[in-house]
Amino acid sequence: MMKFSEFLDSIESGNENLYLTTQELEYDCEGRPALHSPPTSQLLSDIPIPVPLLDTLIISNINIWFGSSTSFVTSGLHHDFHDNLYLVLRGEKRLRLYSPCYASNMYTIGNIVKVHENGRINYEGQLTTADGCDLQAEQALLASLRLEDIARRQQQQMKPEGEGQSHEEDEEEMDQALQALLEAETAGNDDEEDGEEEGDGSESEEEEKEGEHAEVAALRRVLTNTQDHQSHTTSSNNNNKRKHADTDSNRLRVTAQPSNFSRVDPALDPVHLQSRFPLFSQCVCAEVTLKAGQALYLPAGWFHEVQSRNATDGSHLALNYWFHPPSHPIHTTTTAHNSTNSTDTTNHCSDYKQPYSSSFWARDMAARGLESWHRGIDSGRSSY
Repeated sequence: MMKFSEFLDSIESGNENLYLTTQELEYDCEGRPALHSPPTSQLLSDIPIPVPLLDTLIISNINIWFGSSTSFVTSGLHHDFHDNLYLVLRGEKRLRLYSPCYASNMYTIGNIVKVHENGRINYEGQLTTADGCDLQAEQALLASLRLEDIARRQQQQMKPEGEGQSHEEDEEEMDQALQALLEAETAGNDDEEDGEEEGDGSESEEEEKEGEHAEVAALRRVLTNTQDHQSHTTSSNNNNKRKHADTDSNRLRVTAQPSNFSRVDPALDPVHLQSRFPLFSQCVCAEVTLKAGQALYLPAGWFHEVQSRNATDGSHLALNYWFHPPSHPIHTTTTAHNSTNSTDTTNHCSDYKQPYSSSFWARDMAARGLESWHRGIDSGRSSY
């Protein structure tokens, strides 16, 4: 493995075959991946966290992109699973952009099964919520929140005896929440026997209550492990791009193409594109050029090809933040115009103060001790 100092020396000498892309992440004692790694980690005091105007979004990963090329080299056409704030620090970047509404025309490596309203794309065997949370992990968190609410009601004795929800109803709700939590943990494990957690009916009421507390504690440990695993899955794999320079064709080829890459080469002439990828010819492309000091915010699911080349200083350098994509439901308002007897329909985006419909990622940040990295959802009391 090359040291960063050796990489810098090689870039300075004019080597155009190297490119620093998404960095390998270290793991904590619970198997949770870091949100950054060297050399990015050494620069955290020099970059804004949280990001101004985006401070309610939750950071998934921060990376540096660094290389050298006198002519444009390309990343290949692909999309990210997270919202991307891309900042050019040196050199020039030229991007081709395609809306996720064209996802089915992109000839992706993986088989697309769903495109969420916010652009998040799911592939076969990789279903998530709109903000990227694993479905079983979300179910487990929902159940855990229900258990917390029940425990809070019982401990604080918010309702006098005979008013509101009865103890029997609380117990029934707790049973349902425990069952949902168990189902989330055992999803896909066909060998698990149904009902093995149920007692034989011989326990006393006090013993049964103690058993319930132990079971809740165990299930919450399961939830923590589920969150750690999901954080690892979404942060370290979903936007993973492994590329190297091909000096003969001036293209950066993906060594092991993941599902979110397209088979289309936009550089092909129109005749070949139409022949090989007829559906792609129906896609509308937007082109953007970024120079040092400029930035682009690219929502999840937008297909893009990034072409990079040096400025006059002999290298190109960019920094990017990936954010978990906002998932608050989009709501629609209709305005009537009496004079013209017509109506206007407007789709409103997520609430700036609470962009997520789930507290999953806020709780993940709280578990990391990184609440200061964002503001918005109260990670301790948020619900769905």
